[in-house]
Amino acid sequence: MTDDDLMAYTRLVERFDFSATRSILLLSPWLAQYILWKDTCSEAKVYCSDIHTWDLNQKKEWAFDVIFAGNVMHYSPVPNVWLDNLLNSCRLLVIQDLIDRRRGGRLGQLADDGDTMRYSFVTNGVHSSYECAYDLSQHADKLRYLDVYSTRDSARHFCAVFQGEARSLSKSSAITT
Repeated sequence: MTDDDLMAYTRLVERFDFSATRSILLLSPWLAQYILWKDTCSEAKVYCSDIHTWDLNQKKEWAFDVIFAGNVMHYSPVPNVWLDNLLNSCRLLVIQDLIDRRRGGRLGQLADDGDTMRYSFVTNGVHSSYECAYDLSQHADKLRYLDVYSTRDSARHFCAVFQGEARSLSKSSAITT
């Protein structure tokens, strides 16, 4: 997470209405992300998950008002599967991730830590220079918010909100700890 990402989250919560949010799942969050969501949706129950709790290659029957994946999706070897699994488990899916970023390592844009993907929004005129970028335009009908921004180190990131498949949630439908 960069300072520019944190500024994008701040723009998001200022511009998008999360007032009906009762449950939030944060995927592998940083403390600053947790604090932002807890402050934004003070009445909501905030859950945290990592790869040990939810392997995103597997579908879960969990349901949340919001799932937040900040700098998670660039680790996806199969973005369509991860997106389907996430969208099936929430009312709103918030993704913040990479369009273009050289993270070092021997793999050009990709780092050696399992980094496998970059993202484009071709229908919105956003093209990644990574030739195997996943085009999120195939989910354009679900796109509710998009912020594409450059970072201080000349990378390009995005923050987007997608409409999920879970429409109404009861308290018992969220994950329990």
